[in-house]
Amino acid sequence: MAFQKYKRPPRKINRAIKKNHDSIQSLADGLLTRHGIKRQVEAASVVKGAEQWFTVHLPEHAVQDVIAISYAQDILTIGCMNHGAMHLMQSLRSELHTHLVSALPHICLTTIRCRLLRDSERENKYLRS
Repeated sequence: MAFQKYKRPPRKINRAIKKNHDSIQSLADGLLTRHGIKRQVEAASVVKGAEQWFTVHLPEHAVQDVIAISYAQDILTIGCMNHGAMHLMQSLRSELHTHLVSALPHICLTTIRCRLLRDSERENKYLRS
């Protein structure tokens, strides 16, 4: 009996994935949800959007004094280096809120908190990256 060369059977296309994901956006959403990183990516996009808003709408001297720290449980936390920057951000919170909600319609931003940074946080090189 002669041996025949093994031939791999053709691959089957997973029709469930092909049918359910008709666009790249829904495919990316499914991928992020499946791997459990959707909230982290959403938080990073909110913080990055706030940082970009700071550079455009704040005076030059205040941009270095304000930093978006975190976005968790629908709350954006902004850290301020001094009281003047904190007062400025409290007066501009509503404008920042409307910008973020219009730029990122998939998020649910309920509150923007401004807080004064402690001395140890001011020198933290990881906050300023």
